[in-house]
This record gives sequence, C-alpha cells and structure tokens, in this order.
Amino acid sequence: MKELLNSINNGIIVMQPDGCIQVANDYASQIFEIDADDLKGCLLTTLLKDNDTDENPSIESIIALSGVDKNFLQQKIVAGMLPSGKNVPLEIGVAETSIGGNLVYTITLKDMTRVIRVEQALQESQESYYDLYHNAADMFLSVDKYSGRIIKCNQTIIETTGYTHDELLNMHIDDICCKMEENDTIDFLNILSIGEIQNYEHQLIVASGGHLDVSMNVSYEYDGKKIKTFHLIWRDITLRKRAEKAKHDRTALTEAVKGMEQVIGVIGHELRTPLAALRAMTEYLTSDSSISLDEMEKYLKLLHDEVMRMSDTVNQVLETARLNSGCAKWQWDNVLMAIPCEEAIESMTPLIQDKNITLSFDMNPFECSMMGDAEAVRRLLINLLSNAIKYTHEGSIGLFVTEDKADEKSWIVIEVRDTGEGMSEEIASKLGEPFALNSGLVGGDHVKGTGLGLTICKGIVAAHGGSISVTSILGAGSTFTIRLRADLEKPNDLKNDQVTIENKLDPMVLVKK
Repeated sequence: MKELLNSINNGIIVMQPDGCIQVANDYASQIFEIDADDLKGCLLTTLLKDNDTDENPSIESIIALSGVDKNFLQQKIVAGMLPSGKNVPLEIGVAETSIGGNLVYTITLKDMTRVIRVEQALQESQESYYDLYHNAADMFLSVDKYSGRIIKCNQTIIETTGYTHDELLNMHIDDICCKMEENDTIDFLNILSIGEIQNYEHQLIVASGGHLDVSMNVSYEYDGKKIKTFHLIWRDITLRKRAEKAKHDRTALTEAVKGMEQVIGVIGHELRTPLAALRAMTEYLTSDSSISLDEMEKYLKLLHDEVMRMSDTVNQVLETARLNSGCAKWQWDNVLMAIPCEEAIESMTPLIQDKNITLSFDMNPFECSMMGDAEAVRRLLINLLSNAIKYTHEGSIGLFVTEDKADEKSWIVIEVRDTGEGMSEEIASKLGEPFALNSGLVGGDHVKGTGLGLTICKGIVAAHGGSISVTSILGAGSTFTIRLRADLEKPNDLKNDQVTIENKLDPMVLVKK
C-alpha cells in the first residue's frame, strides 16, 4: 500500500473525519517539509491556508470539497504552511471512502508552483504583446480571409488613418487600399492570397479622403491547411517617398542643367553659321544697288531656306524639351492608321520633286487601327520619312504598315526603308541622342542634322509603349522599324530617355529599357 502511494506524483493523505492525518506518502512529505511518519496524527487544517480568507480552513470546508456522489470534484488552490514559513500553492481534491468500515477522506495535493509561474509568465507575455501591438510604430491589423473584413487593429492605425476603431472593424479591406499613385481600388484579397508578401508598396485611403503611402508585410494564420486570417503590418513610407522624389528631382534637375548647357552650346554652333551667312547676304543686298533681279531672287531664296532651317531647329528643341519635361499633352483616341500615313506621304511629296526618288506606301490590312495620338503618329512618320529623304539622293523610299500579335498584346509595325547613304556603326550607336552626332566634329566630319528628329520619335514611341530598331548597310540604305502598342488605353508613362540605344553589330537597335 505504501509503495503504491509513493509511486504517485501527487501528495496523497488519508484523513480521518476529525482532520487527523492517518497516512501520508513521500510526495506529501516533500510538500509540507515534514517527515511522513511525523505527519501522522497532525491536523491537516493546521498545515493549510485558505487563499480567500488567509486563515486556516475548517475541517468542514475541506470535507465539503468532496461534493456530490463522493467522487473527485471541484478543486481549490490553497497554500501550505511550511516550517520554513514559505507558502506553496496547492490544488486540493477530496474523495470520501471507507477503510475497514471506517469513514476516511483521501486528499490529493498537487504543487501548483510551476503552473502558477507559467501562468504569470503567460499573463506578462500577453500584457507585453498587448503593449507592443497597440503602441507599435507600425500599423497592425487582421483580416478575415473569407469575408475580407477587418477583425482586429491596433491603436497606431487608428491614429494614423483617422478612422475610429468601430469604423475600421466594419470596413472591407478593399475599401481602404488602393494602388500606389492611383485612386483605383484593387482586389486586395486576391493579392493577399497569392503567397508570402514582403514590402508590397501601395496606398491607404485615410478618413480625410487623402492617401498615405505604405509598405506592407503579410503573415498567415491557418485553420488546418487552409488560410484563416491575414495579419498585415503596414509601415508609413511617406517620408521615404518624399526623400526619394526629392532625390529624383535633384538628379533630374542636374541632368536638365547639363542638357541645357549642351543644348545652348550646340544651338550656338548650329545657329551661328547660318546667322553669319544671313548677315553677309543682307549686308550684300543692302550695300550693292546694282544687283540684278535674278540674283536678288536667288539670295532671297537662300535667306528663306536658312530662316526655315533655323525655325525648324528651334521648334525641334522646344518639342524635345516638352517631351523630356513630362508635360506633353496627348490626345488619346482610336487612330485609323491610313489617315496619318497618307498625310505624312502628302507632306513629304514636295521634298522629292527635285530628286530621282520614288516614294511608296503600303498598308496591310488597309483598315488597321490603334489607340494613340494621331497627330503624334503623323509627326513620327514625317520625321522618319524626312530623314530618309535627307540621306537618299536617288532610288526609293517605302513606308510599310502591318499588324502583329505578340506576348498577348496587339502591335502596329511601321517600317521606313530607303536606298540612301546608310550609316556606320559609330553613327548608329549615337542615334536618338540630341546633338551627339556632331559632338566635337567640324568640317568634313560634320554630320547633317541635330539628331533632334529621332529624339522626338523616341518620345512618341515611348508614350505608345513601343520600340525603335534600325538596320543599315553603309552605302546601301537603312530600314527603321517601329513597333507601337495598339491596345493602350492611355499613354505609357515611359519618357523618351527610357527608349535608349543598345549597341549591336547587326542589327544596331534602339530598344526600350
């Protein structure tokens, strides 16, 4: 019997109805710090203290724990009065039984010291978590996967967004989230369901109606193998975005100043020579009264041609500046490609009257169309055709337009082919850079043109989400191929400096970054 009692990991005491201890196992002896034999005959009530009253419990209160049906029932935490003066939190169970026809009570004692310490630590941890959750610098909230409703949020998101706690808990996650730099709401539940999300940047719609830039991280709570709840952490990145924009603006301003210095220098060079010629001709015309009418007409035609050339240079500079500034206003609509193509051909026809050149146009299908800016497309075609005419003295120039499908996108493909001078690899590598062709070149090495025409083409192509490529054989002609997105509902946000040159031997290509 004794060995059986000692094998139990709880204190076991057999108590007589008067409260005297009849039997105690070794575990009970350890709890009360009294030898098991010395415990015999002791009143159990003198070793216990009721937690509620801080007094020794009565024998009746201990026996009352036996409850109904004489089974182990309700347990009560009390503290043992040890010889050392320490208190041990106990959990007591009482069962009524009979030994040899005599009524006795079996008392079960469980040392709750470790349990209470764990509970206290858990409570402290919960309080720390609560403080961390509600006082964190970041915004925390939880979203139910199935309804999309916010089910929990911390104080930081309340203070940051201006919504009340109740307003947030009645809100669908899609009602507070929108795309970065756009007012369009997004299917946020779908984004959250994709998988692990780290540092996803978007915007929150705050109570005032404004927008707040945030970066989001997501963790998941599971019910079995299925996601039950999304736990979101939002970090306010407004200051970071402002700093990035300020840095970008400073960089853009620095580049603009550099570009302006280059433009001013080259413009001075491009305009100084014709201005000197104009001055010489006007001085000659005003100082010599014996000039014949034919000679007068000759000089006036030269004056007119030089003025037109300088005017065209100034207009191209202004157009390039407008595209680079991001302030270009696009008239986006459905464009029947036949219209700008025929207008461009008609505009170029007078330029080939004095040359042995044939100008052809082919479109397949003839009714092909695209979303874009019709006037910009016309300007693109005029620039490409005028370049071809400039460098073709005899032969042919062709404009070809087709449709294409690639990467699940619709495209308009434009080709301008000529049998002109062609170009070297060195010149092809500088295409699209304003004034780069003549940088440091004088005399016979000087290349005709400023390069602004193709720079403008790049800006138009960028807005239409496309690319430019060129293949050329020196002395045999060139082919410019332009691919424009036909299905863009609005202008692309690419600037012309994002359609740049990638050096390739064959072909040499202007490609989009």
